[in-house]
Amino acid sequence: IRFRGGVLTPYRVKCRSTMKKKLIVHGGMHKTGSSAIQTLLQNNRDFLAEKGVLFPVAGTIYHPGIGRRHFYVRETLFDTHERVDGLFNDLLIEAKRYDCHTVILSYENFLSPGNFSPDIVEFIQKNFNVHLLCYFRDPINYFNTKYKEWVRRLNFQGEPGDFVLSHFGYINWEEMLERWMTHFGSEGVACREFDKAAFLDGKIEFDFIEYLSKVTGVDFSGISVGGSAVNPSFNNDQVLVSLMRNRYFGGYQALSPRQKKIYRSYIRSLDGSARNGLILSKTVANFLKSHSEGDREYVAKRMGVVFDIPAISNLSFDDSYQCIHRRAQIKRSLERRLSSRFSWIYSANTWITSGQI
Repeated sequence: IRFRGGVLTPYRVKCRSTMKKKLIVHGGMHKTGSSAIQTLLQNNRDFLAEKGVLFPVAGTIYHPGIGRRHFYVRETLFDTHERVDGLFNDLLIEAKRYDCHTVILSYENFLSPGNFSPDIVEFIQKNFNVHLLCYFRDPINYFNTKYKEWVRRLNFQGEPGDFVLSHFGYINWEEMLERWMTHFGSEGVACREFDKAAFLDGKIEFDFIEYLSKVTGVDFSGISVGGSAVNPSFNNDQVLVSLMRNRYFGGYQALSPRQKKIYRSYIRSLDGSARNGLILSKTVANFLKSHSEGDREYVAKRMGVVFDIPAISNLSFDDSYQCIHRRAQIKRSLERRLSSRFSWIYSANTWITSGQI
């Protein structure tokens, strides 16, 4: 198999149609290094194919800096309005065509609330041996980082508490994992804690490579791991500016090209912000700690993943995120920068500082 111009080109084709193929499903959770894993797989598709492992393009969406993820595959499995008929059959044909013994799918929402499509489940059971890998983080940090990402990229306009209530089902781990095990067996389900300190060089890619080698029995030691961070999170100041952008300016996509340039410059100017701590309030953190106890006990006993959430009084919170005066100041700053009356001044400043004039 050769990889040319983004297309896998076979130079030899064998048939393993009588054998079930392994289907490795990397299912998230959100903000647990999924973009890094997806970038690893995308950048090494040729290397993986030579080892008999397919990271298919079919059913994916791709965003630079975030990764290639199997959005439409997930939507088809869960039988949503985004379902693509025949998609799983296309994946199987592609795997057989290139003589691949293993297919890898990656998307954060494979472990999420919802029900599977019965006909897709039947097709998968017939043709694949399924292995599900999920990385978990404690519910407080999970929602804190996920909220920041939703404000940044999906134009969410609500407060952290609103976000937690509307997405609480994503930490109903027992229900979601039991659904996978009911349909595809418990032997292939693996859960790991997302802990950068425990990963080689602080990179989740190495932990994923170790898992992949274990499941496939193939040595992937020669795989190329990138040296830079993938999809880094915004700091608290950048998130609050994004929240004000969403509420009062219609989100990023509503900005004009000039406004987008000014906005990006403003965001970059906040890179060195020293504000840290949890954006979630203490009340929300207490709610998550108490209401997630049952699911934390489940993953501890069933999956061996233990989260020690410290006392709320020992956690660090950024109370200024809720400050009305701070929000009003940011709103005024955005109005000055993005208004047609003053935007040319900030545009000129951006050009000067970037060395364009």
